Amino acid sequence: MPRTPVLGVGLGFAFLFSVIPIGAASFPHAANGVRFHLTIKVSTDEQARLIGAALQDQWKKIGVDLEVRSLELATLFAELTEGNFQLSYLKWVGANNDPDVFALVFSTKRIPPNGSNRGRYRNPQIDELTDAIRVEINQQKRKDLTSQAQKTAAEDLPYIPLWYADVVSVHQRTLGELSLSPTGDYEFLAAH
Repeated sequence: MPRTPVLGVGLGFAFLFSVIPIGAASFPHAANGVRFHLTIKVSTDEQARLIGAALQDQWKKIGVDLEVRSLELATLFAELTEGNFQLSYLKWVGANNDPDVFALVFSTKRIPPNGSNRGRYRNPQIDELTDAIRVEINQQKRKDLTSQAQKTAAEDLPYIPLWYADVVSVHQRTLGELSLSPTGDYEFLAAH
């Protein structure tokens, strides 16, 4: 079944505290049991609000007081573009069908307002790789460069894939066979 990644922007350090002993990381419990306070900004979408609530509940168990702020989408994007956030939750849908997505999301040239590197991730190696991917015409070399970019991003972990959403369709048989894209986009609608 096709799958598309759902990414959490900047969740890395707080998420890892559920695995790493926080006390050893100089975040002792206060008298009220809270180690520190964070705010996550999400959209008003029901799924985003529920994920925020689930994270809030999970992180409370490790002493993180997580405030969930649900914002209208235009406001949320404005806040992210300005860099006015500690954590956020978003989905990348349909953007991962070409290696140029690495430049869009990870290149320092794409830090807002010039693109979608809202986490302000910086890595000169990624910049070199994304520049090379963009101009490489040899398919195998482009694939190798993309693999290197993917490995580098996976090691740095500027975003954490929370899960992979299933891409499914429930439709009448009279529509025939629908070819669903693993990128999560809706290209199959154009055929009908």
